[in-house]
Amino acid sequence: MFAEEVAAFQSLPEEDWRQEITKQAKKAIGEALWNKIQAQWRINNSLCGPLAEAARELLKLAAAADGDQEKLNDMVEALGWPSLVLEVANVLINRSEFYLFAPLVVKLRSTAHALRILGIFSCSVLGNLHNCECLKDLATDLADERFKDSLWNFLSTS
Repeated sequence: MFAEEVAAFQSLPEEDWRQEITKQAKKAIGEALWNKIQAQWRINNSLCGPLAEAARELLKLAAAADGDQEKLNDMVEALGWPSLVLEVANVLINRSEFYLFAPLVVKLRSTAHALRILGIFSCSVLGNLHNCECLKDLATDLADERFKDSLWNFLSTS
């Protein structure tokens, strides 16, 4: 089944997709942080595994979220993610203008989606889509009709 999702992704106009995600990501996390992420890709470090794990953990936290932002921040810090992954997650959860007043569960789900999109982007850049945990997880979590559309949105509030 995963081969179908890889094929669906590969059917996207890749350059257009990369440009759109780059634009959305820079707006959400800032150009400096986006440049840090790209620097990792230049040294062939996709970050996909840590991004996928962080997204899974955020979705677990979303399921158990009680609305306490400080408690959540402490829980996220304690998960031991790589510093760059933690920095992106913190920016999205705590400072993104896209969902400043959104409920905590929406912030967590949207941040998880954004982390997966970053992982897919990195696997795309490095030519590693067939092993992309982020693409596999996104495909598993979304119905077929929503999967391809979700790839075009860095942040998702669903």
